Amino acid sequence: MSKKDMFRKEQRFSFRKFSFGLASAVIANVIFGGAIANSPVVHANTETRAESAETVSSAIGEPVKLNAATIPVSPEGEQTLSEENQASKQAENQEAATFDKTLLEKLILEADLLIKEGEKKLADNAELGAAVAAAKPVLGAAQAVFSDQAASAEQVAEQEEALRQASSKVGDQLALLSEDGNVTVVLTTSAATDDMIRYPSTADEATPKGYVRVEFAQGPYTKSGAWVWKGNPGEFRNAKKVVYFVKEGTTWGQLVDNPQFIFPEADLEDSDVVVGWIWNNTGYSPNIALQPRKKHQNSLVINSVLKPNVVYKAEQVEPLNASIEEYKGKYSEEDAEKWRFITFDAQGGQAPVKNQVNGSIVQRTLYSVAVYYQGIAYSNGEFTKRVFNPTLDKHTFVRWQTDEKKVLPKDATIISEDETYKALYIKHLDTQITVGNQAALKPKEKAAVEAAIRQANPDTADLIETITVNDNGSVVVTYKGGGSVTLPTHLNVVEDLETAKADANKAIDDAKAAALSAIEASNNLTPEQRAAAKQEVETAATKANTAIDVATTPAEAQVAEDKGVAAITGDILDVAKQDAKNKVVAEADAVKAAIDNNPGLSDVQKTAGKADIDKAVEAALISINGAGTYYELLQIKLPVAALIKPVVQTTPVVDPNNLTDAELARIKVLLEENNDFPAGTEIIVAKAGSVTIKYPDGSIDLVTPAETVKQADLTAPVIEDDAKGNIVITPSEEATKLVITYVDKNGKAQTVVVTKDSNGLWTTTDAVVIVDSVTGQVTIPDSEMKPNTQVTAYSEDEAGNVSATGLVEIVAVDENNPSAGVKVKSADKKAKQLPNTGEKDNSVASLGLAALGMGLALFAAKRKKDEEEA
Repeated sequence: MSKKDMFRKEQRFSFRKFSFGLASAVIANVIFGGAIANSPVVHANTETRAESAETVSSAIGEPVKLNAATIPVSPEGEQTLSEENQASKQAENQEAATFDKTLLEKLILEADLLIKEGEKKLADNAELGAAVAAAKPVLGAAQAVFSDQAASAEQVAEQEEALRQASSKVGDQLALLSEDGNVTVVLTTSAATDDMIRYPSTADEATPKGYVRVEFAQGPYTKSGAWVWKGNPGEFRNAKKVVYFVKEGTTWGQLVDNPQFIFPEADLEDSDVVVGWIWNNTGYSPNIALQPRKKHQNSLVINSVLKPNVVYKAEQVEPLNASIEEYKGKYSEEDAEKWRFITFDAQGGQAPVKNQVNGSIVQRTLYSVAVYYQGIAYSNGEFTKRVFNPTLDKHTFVRWQTDEKKVLPKDATIISEDETYKALYIKHLDTQITVGNQAALKPKEKAAVEAAIRQANPDTADLIETITVNDNGSVVVTYKGGGSVTLPTHLNVVEDLETAKADANKAIDDAKAAALSAIEASNNLTPEQRAAAKQEVETAATKANTAIDVATTPAEAQVAEDKGVAAITGDILDVAKQDAKNKVVAEADAVKAAIDNNPGLSDVQKTAGKADIDKAVEAALISINGAGTYYELLQIKLPVAALIKPVVQTTPVVDPNNLTDAELARIKVLLEENNDFPAGTEIIVAKAGSVTIKYPDGSIDLVTPAETVKQADLTAPVIEDDAKGNIVITPSEEATKLVITYVDKNGKAQTVVVTKDSNGLWTTTDAVVIVDSVTGQVTIPDSEMKPNTQVTAYSEDEAGNVSATGLVEIVAVDENNPSAGVKVKSADKKAKQLPNTGEKDNSVASLGLAALGMGLALFAAKRKKDEEEA
C-alpha cells in the first residue's frame, strides 16, 4: 500500500471486466450526499465486500456491486446533512438526474479514472498503452462538449457513445492484468482521515473553529473563469475561488504532502503557465513567494489568499538579464527549479535577439531561453518566437544542433534538462567557378561547383546529404537530420565570353526593336524616309551581331554592342530629338497657362513660377541635344518640381526660432490643403520652418521659413473710450477672434465673442455691442456698462495664438449725471497673458468670472466710501 493509500478513507466498488463502477461512485456520492474529495483513482484486484453491497448501474452498462459499508461518515458529533438540507439535496439530485448532461458527466469521471490507472501500468501492456492514448483525446473532446452551454443533444449523445467505447477498451485491458478479472474503483470522500482538511459547501462559507482558510483567488492574466473546474473538493463550478479549510497547527509541508490537497488548475491562455504563488496580495518576489516544500515547509499554515504567478511558458533570458543565474534570482528557490534553459551559441556569428519588452534588436553571440520544465514542446509559440537565426560573414546559417549532432526539434517535448545548441553554417566559395552561361550551366560545370562546395566545408561534409546545382548556378544543400539552404548564383559562379556575347546580342536586338518602333510612330518622316531609316537600322544591327560573334573576350563583345547601339539609334536620333523638344515645350506652355489662371498665386509668385519653368525647359533642351541614344532620350522629362509652383500660406507663430509640434503640423496641413501634389509626394517640415517637398520623380521644391512662418502679433487689443461715454475695443490686424468681458448696468458679467469669417468680415451674435464688420472694432454703449468696473479683451489669430489681455477700469464721466456715460480711468493693468495651449473656451469663462469679481469688488468699495462720506 502506498503512502497515499494510508492517509484516506475509501469507497470501494467492484466490477468485472466490462462492468465499470466508476459512474456508480458518482451515483453513490449523490445518494449519500458526500462530495468527491480528490481526483478519483482505480485499483485493480483490491478487496471486495459483496455481503453489504447493493447493485447499481454503471454509466457504461453492466451492474456494479456497491459496498455501502465503506462509505465514511462525518466525524462523531456532526450530522452529514440536516433533514432540510437532505430534502434540498434530493431535489437537486432529482433535477440533475433529468439534466441532459448528467450521464456525460458520469462517463467523463469514469474515463478520467481509468486513464489515470492505465497510465500507471503502461509498461505492463502495449495494448493498454494504445487504449489509454486513444482515450485521452476522446476525453478531451467530451469535456469540451460538457463545458459548452450551447452544445446540442446530438453532440452530447455522440460524446457519450465515444466515451463508452474508449472506457471499455481501457477497462478491458486493466481487467486482463488482474488475477481474477476484477477491477475495483476507490474514491476518497469529503471526510479526511486525520481531519487535516475540510471542504466548504459554498465558496463563501465561514471558516470553522479550529481551522484556517486557504483560498486560491483569481490573479493577473487568468481568464474570466479563473480556474478549470474538475469536480475536486473545494472547487465550485463557475466560481472565482477554490477554498480549503486546514486544521490549525498544520505546516505547509504537511499540507502539500497530504494527497487530499490539490493545487487548482488556473484557466490560462495557451502561452501561459503558473510558476509560484502570490501570497496574500504581496506581489510576487523571490523572498516572500510561498515555498511550501522549501522555505515554508515547517511554517504553520495561516489564513492565506494565493494567486497564481502567471508567466510565459518560455521567456527570454538575455538581454533582459545578464545571465541565467540572474534570471533564476528573480524566482524563489523552489520556483527557480521549475525552469530549464536552452542556450544558443552562434559560433562567432551574431543572432538578432529581440527584446521581448520593447521590441529592440540586440546582436548576441550567445543567448538563452528559459522554458517551463513540464510538457512544453519545441513547437510552442512562446519558444519558437525566441529562436533567432544568426549571421556570419561569408557563411549561410543552416540550423541549430548540439555537440552530439542533435538537431533542434520542431515537435517533440523539450527534455527536462538544460541544453546548448550551436549554429551550423555552410561556408561560401572563396573563388566562384567560371562558367560560360550562368543561365544554363553544363553538367561538367555543375559537378565542379558541387566539388568546390564540399571542399570548402570539410568539417561538415559528413552532415551534407545532397547538393543540387541548378541550371542558373544557384545551389540547394540539404543536411542529414533536417535543414536545407539555398546559395544564390553570385556566390557560386561567374560568367565567361559566351554569356557576354549572348547579352550583347540581346542588347542589339532590343535597340533595333525600339528604333523601328520609334520610326513607325514618328509623324515627321515621309514614307520614303521611314523605309530608308528602317533599312539603315537593319543594316546596323546585322553589322553589330557579326562583330559580337567574332569577339574573343567579353570586353570586345561589349565594344561591339556599344557601337551597334550607337549606329542603330544615330539615324533616327535627330527625328526623335525634335519630337522630344516639341513635347517638352508643349508641356511647359500648358503649365504656365495654369499658373496664370491660379487665383491663389500673387503676380510675383506667378512670374517666379514661370521663370522656373523656363529654366527647366532650357535644361531639358540641352539634355535632348546631348542625348547619345534613344534610351537616354526617353528618360528626359521636365521635373515635377518645375511643373508645380507650391501655394504657401504663412502661419503666425509665437517664436519663429522654436516652432511647436502643432505649428509644424499646421505648415504641412496647409501645404497639403492648398496644393494638388501628385501621389507619393513627401513633405518634410524642419524644426526651423523650412520645407522640403520631394516629388515621385526625385525632384524637389524648397520653401524657406520666411515663406512658411511669421511672428504672431500677441499685443493686447486696444481698449479706450471715445469721449462720448462709450468704450471701444480694437483688435490687431492679425486677429481673427476677439473676446471681451465687462460688467453690465445690472452688475452681471458679460462675455462677448467677435469673429472674422472666411470673407474677412467681423460678426457677433451679441445684440448689445456694435461691431465694425471691416475693422473688427467693437463699441460697448455707455448705457450698457456699470461704472467702477473693469473691461478686458484678448484676441486669437488664425493659428490659434492668444494675445496678451488688455484690462482697463472704467468710471462714470460725471457721477452726478449717469447719462454722461463712462470713460477709461486707468489702462495697461494687464492680466496675465493666456498660455497658447489651445484650450480657449475655459479661458473665456475664467476671464468673465474674474471681471465679475473685480467689478463687484470695486462697486462694493465705492458704496462703502459713499456711506462713510454720508
